Amino acid sequence: QRRVYGCSALGAVFMTSVLWAAVNTVVRGWSAHSFDGLLVTHYSHEFYAKPQFRCPPYLIGIATAIIWHEKSRRYPRFKVSNRTAGFVMVAVVMVLAGLVYGPVSAYQRRPCNYFEPPNPECGSNWSTWSLVLFNSLAKPAWAMALAVLLLLSLNNQGGPVQQFLSHPFFTPLAKLSFAAYLLHPLVINCWFLSRTQKVRFTPLDFILKVVAVCAASFGTGLIAMMLVESPTSRLSKALERSLAGGGRGGNRDKQANVATSGGPPPQQQQPGKHEGGKEAEAREEQAKLGTEQREQ
Repeated sequence: QRRVYGCSALGAVFMTSVLWAAVNTVVRGWSAHSFDGLLVTHYSHEFYAKPQFRCPPYLIGIATAIIWHEKSRRYPRFKVSNRTAGFVMVAVVMVLAGLVYGPVSAYQRRPCNYFEPPNPECGSNWSTWSLVLFNSLAKPAWAMALAVLLLLSLNNQGGPVQQFLSHPFFTPLAKLSFAAYLLHPLVINCWFLSRTQKVRFTPLDFILKVVAVCAASFGTGLIAMMLVESPTSRLSKALERSLAGGGRGGNRDKQANVATSGGPPPQQQQPGKHEGGKEAEAREEQAKLGTEQREQ
């Protein structure tokens, strides 16, 4: 019942955030397209930086963890058919590609300046309802597609996409990704706010800027991981082990292990001097069985 309440709360907050984003896009005139000038300025300050509008992807992540936990607990061997998994994975890739390349029509004119609203000469020229759908549903759709991809991959049914994303090349980048995510706004602000001339947009210049920001973000993320994240992680793990291994909690764990194994711990099942060889072997087999049950 608590799970039902929790999932219902997630769904309610999710729908509230999506609907609120849609309504405010109409009322306040928001646009996520970088060429829309004044609408982007409003979007950046009033939408992009606000947790009530950024929360849907995080809620989808929480729901994904709940789904995988329940699946692993109740249906550990469940798998969809290979044909279904392949079809779903193709649909996921198409959704992700559509969200990345679909808005290309918003960038066919010159960009408006920061205080210039879109007009026939600049901006995306998207209708209000197109902006409503994009602002309110693009990020949740991206998160849902990633959630489906993750669930299929965890179930070892991700196909070529899973094999590609599981390549060891991505391991160090994955370890640095969170630090890079936290630090990349600082890198961008330090760079652009220190400029002394206007930015001129060209495709090559944009690509080089992306490469530079990524390199600087992951580089500073590496420093943060070595100086902050890694030592803190080791300290927290050591603290958790010390708390789990001592005190009443440790005694309760030992008692639970004894109850699960159906008898005393192996060290208490050593045969005495009066026991014969067959009884000693039986005791050892019982101890091994208890150990296997505890590990399972």
